[in-house]
Amino acid sequence: MSLLAAIALVAVTADPRVELLNAQRAGDLRGALVAAERFAADDPERSRALGLSLLRGHLLARLGRLPEAAAAFAAALGETPDLEPWARLRLAETEEALGHPEVAAGLAATLLSRGAPPTLQRPAALLLVRSLRRGGDCRLLAGIGAPLVATAGASPAMRNAGREIERQLELARAGCALRAGEIKGAQRRVTALLLEDAVDLAAFDAAELWLERWPPPDERKLLRSLGAALAGQRDFERAAPILELALAGEERTGSAAESATIYLLARSEFWLGRHARAARVFEELFRTTRSVATRADARYQQARCLELAGDIVGASALFAEAYALDPHGEWSGAALLSRLRLEWLSGHRLEAGAVVDLLAGGRGQRSALSRGAIFLAASDLVAGNPSAEVGRWLEIAESSGASSREEVSYWRGRLAELEGRVADAVASYVEAQRRRPFHPLALSAKARLARPELAPEAQRRAASAASGSTLAEAHAAWILQGPWRPVALQARARALSALSGAPHVALWIHWNEVPVADWPLFLGTITRPEDRLLALGLWREGRAALSRQFPVRQRRLAFTASAVLDRFGRSDLALELAERLFLGLPATLPVDWVDPELRRRLFPLPYRNSLLAQASLHRIDPWLLAAIFREESRFDPEAVSPAAARGLAQLVLPTARRVALGMGLRSPSAADLHRPAVAIPIAAAYLAQLEGRFGGSATAALAAYNAGEVQAELWRKYCRSNEPEELLAKIGFRETRAYVVRVLESRAHYAALYGL
Repeated sequence: MSLLAAIALVAVTADPRVELLNAQRAGDLRGALVAAERFAADDPERSRALGLSLLRGHLLARLGRLPEAAAAFAAALGETPDLEPWARLRLAETEEALGHPEVAAGLAATLLSRGAPPTLQRPAALLLVRSLRRGGDCRLLAGIGAPLVATAGASPAMRNAGREIERQLELARAGCALRAGEIKGAQRRVTALLLEDAVDLAAFDAAELWLERWPPPDERKLLRSLGAALAGQRDFERAAPILELALAGEERTGSAAESATIYLLARSEFWLGRHARAARVFEELFRTTRSVATRADARYQQARCLELAGDIVGASALFAEAYALDPHGEWSGAALLSRLRLEWLSGHRLEAGAVVDLLAGGRGQRSALSRGAIFLAASDLVAGNPSAEVGRWLEIAESSGASSREEVSYWRGRLAELEGRVADAVASYVEAQRRRPFHPLALSAKARLARPELAPEAQRRAASAASGSTLAEAHAAWILQGPWRPVALQARARALSALSGAPHVALWIHWNEVPVADWPLFLGTITRPEDRLLALGLWREGRAALSRQFPVRQRRLAFTASAVLDRFGRSDLALELAERLFLGLPATLPVDWVDPELRRRLFPLPYRNSLLAQASLHRIDPWLLAAIFREESRFDPEAVSPAAARGLAQLVLPTARRVALGMGLRSPSAADLHRPAVAIPIAAAYLAQLEGRFGGSATAALAAYNAGEVQAELWRKYCRSNEPEELLAKIGFRETRAYVVRVLESRAHYAALYGL
């Protein structure tokens, strides 16, 4: 019996939404649409009660039939009062897509003025703002009151959302004043926005509007805010001259506002690659500020500028001074670590070792101590110099607790290799792979086990482990022999058979989805609007009900929700749920033994066709590009970082514009970066550029993606080899090193799950 025939057979008595959801899960949107229309014709009253016009609009929109979708959403407005706000928003979005901004603006304004549910206020307000810019009626703003999310008793997140809405609406009022020829009124509104807050997206839009319409202002405070808004969005090219104007002719007082402006100017010059100029501005900050912490920060940043400009001696002296100024401050560990690197680079081995001892005696320096010890150990090991100090440095790195087990075990294996301790090398490389087998250093350890010097011992140990009875022995055999060797497969099968006896583990080994009819959603009465939206397959609209209907404690059910969310185009929500679920992975089960379908929940692949096409076009690894999107934005195209990076690839606007220009594309707007059709090609081209600049090194390209190309070049200069393992050891920023590890680890997962 066909799907549609089955639906027709049960429609009279069963809840039709179960079968409609099954059709959507199977990707049969046309079949779901035909079934919904048939049910509406057979039982129009019940169809209206269930909200099937809203579902029809959703399906038509997904099929690209926008005029029909608009008609269906319009019909839904009068059917079910509790779902009316969602139908109105979907109708407004559809009208916007059809090129009717005046209609979209009216619908969004009506939704806001009638008191939209809190979850709809932000998208409705932003849609209204967009539509007004494209020709909507400005008189609609008169009926918009304060957002509900800003009321007393709301959570901090909701209050922040309300404040964002208010600022965006105020910016729209400024734009409307300009359209009406009220120049002074518009200027007053833009000025108030900039002075109130210079770091959010509304401030950047206000700064853009100011610079489009008017010359830089005369008022110093407003100049500071204008420059800060641009610098906060990493538009340093335009920020620097405005910040200079804000400081020009001003007698230095050392005030906090003045110091903040000098700091922003110095950072702008730094990111523009004008390191000598940036060093001079940081020197000015050092001389004029009253704060000890800011003086230490200024010296540290000035030292970085000198290092990048090639003045190693001057940089080393300033790093030492930064530490002396504030030995327990924020930058003290970083300053000592930088000094260690420069002493080593200058050939002063004893002095570099002395810095490690100084770090060991300091308070709160564990991370810097660990990085310094790893830096020195890796330097000797890649040079083939197993000095007596290397073992001590690795002990320090391990005891600090700030280095991963994979990292310490890998370099211990390298030391054992050089000293001819073959059995110890094999043991260290096995240990490097136990917990995180896709970690880049775990993969490097696996590759070294295949070397002729180690392979015989690895095979001998694998045979011994395979005959053992414990899970640890079975996993060791798997690691040593590889996943496709019969002995390893047999050992794994025995271990999994034993583990399957525990219900809390069995789920992770053999997983299958919970049938729709067995979802709690359909086992009781569905009354709340968000629950009803989920029952229709509108996962974005019903997001607020996810945790209630698919609680994490019911893992099989929650994994089902993750799979369905991914299939319905909400990979960001699917991944968010999967990450929470994987926190409960039993410690006894290696992650590479988890059911691949569950691992795909943790590593979804949305935008697959576009991603693969762009990777092929630019000759880059598609799994690396997918990993970047996963780690940068969790596949949320609306993501915005505190550093103003946007969209799937978290690109900042100046970088995106530079890359787009090189591709012969028009300059993208900030809003464009939230469109996957724009973000994916630019990200692929940018990654290709970085790999080209760094000789195909994914590690160096990722370091540059996160910290900037000049900084990545500097870290490469610390290296004695082209080994990616050494570069990873010498990346100086904790955030960047963690980022590179995460992306490379994700790439390995993607290759294993999708690359075969």
